Amino acid sequence: MSHNRENSFEPHVESKEEEASREEEKSLFETVEVVKIKGEFNSVPDFRVSGSLDRITLIVNDKDKSYVVDVREEGGNIIQQRGEEFDGIVSLVASDDGSCAAYSAIRPSNPERSTYPNEMVLYVNNEKEVVADFYRSIIENLAVRPDGEEVAYSQKNSENLRSTENPVIGGKVINEISEPREIKGIVYSPDLSKAGDWAYVQKIANNPPEIVTNFDVGISIEGLSEIYNLTISPDGKSVYFAGKNKPERQKVFRNEEELFDAKFDQITKIAISPDGNSWMCVTKNDYSKNETVAVNGKEVDKKVRLESDIVFSPQSDIAAYALYREVKNGPYSTITRSMVHQYSFETGEVTESGHYLRALNPTYSDDGRRFAFCAIRSEEKEYILVLDGNEYELGFEIDRFDNGKEENKPLGIRFFKEGDQEFVEVLCLDNKQISKKTMTLSAAQRWQQETEEQLF
Repeated sequence: MSHNRENSFEPHVESKEEEASREEEKSLFETVEVVKIKGEFNSVPDFRVSGSLDRITLIVNDKDKSYVVDVREEGGNIIQQRGEEFDGIVSLVASDDGSCAAYSAIRPSNPERSTYPNEMVLYVNNEKEVVADFYRSIIENLAVRPDGEEVAYSQKNSENLRSTENPVIGGKVINEISEPREIKGIVYSPDLSKAGDWAYVQKIANNPPEIVTNFDVGISIEGLSEIYNLTISPDGKSVYFAGKNKPERQKVFRNEEELFDAKFDQITKIAISPDGNSWMCVTKNDYSKNETVAVNGKEVDKKVRLESDIVFSPQSDIAAYALYREVKNGPYSTITRSMVHQYSFETGEVTESGHYLRALNPTYSDDGRRFAFCAIRSEEKEYILVLDGNEYELGFEIDRFDNGKEENKPLGIRFFKEGDQEFVEVLCLDNKQISKKTMTLSAAQRWQQETEEQLF
């Protein structure tokens, strides 16, 4: 049944009436099978899903080998492509519109003669683009333009103990040099009208690091020993980044302006609101491994560990993130639980969801009126959808591998409209089958009203 309940860590014994109600609740979702993943595999360590949930690219581990499975809808048909096997998939990227997915991988050039990887390969949309000698030329910093029109990466070439790294953007080598150089963090502008704008960090020989862009932003900061976590603002006018100076102090910058001093903590995430008026960052203490969330320079969450990216509403008035932290479990003990926090930029307050074994996929509707995420209740093995604070059974279980990784998992959530009807859809990987579970928001509202009436 749908719930909006108090946090509880005591095991719950379900009555026959509750069990029947849960089965009825699952019928709220219409399940449509998208595709059955071919072959056997041990785990899915990483994946990318387009915003419309019509393209799914999975990294699959099968014993001592890895490969990529690409599933997409084209002309009403489902196309599934399985890539060749590798010793490991190094990096996977995809555009949000689903038009482009790329990955780099390593393998032996001749498996019959050697089991050691000595070849690095770059695939773009399942086509082999680059084959490089793993010991002399490494592909790093893989990125894809938001409109899927081009892919960028850096290629590190090593000869005679001398290493130089050149960026390759849209198939062209940029600013090629022979001096020792290190490239970090190639990023594209998220503004589709400026999708061709890019930035990266380079450090040449013993010179300090610098930010290189193909648009005029004017960044020149002295005294930094390291620059990382580059992010271009949604309007394409500013570059946010983390910088470290000689005493190891770490700070957040916008162009040349210092925004936040993280002191000696590492800055692990920087996120900017769609309207460009607010920014958030996450810092991590190397000793305790605890993280802190800061909004516009103000710390709002401490001693937590994030489980998701920071997600803004399209209207930029609220942001959400999944995390886990210690909570009280009786008068003398604590227990680690997952939850979702939402920060309101209008009130400056944090709203906390219920507590779960795991929370993931925080998602807002386009108009910002609806909010959903997936979760696992602490005393159960089934996934649920938490929609506007109410819980709905999705009808598939966790089902862990022997190595503890979850085989079955939600891959993404989206809200959409067809005519006057509004829907929420959850993309699921369940027993090697990708399916979509769809519910009308009107049905969810009716169910909630009926449930509340039964309580009184």
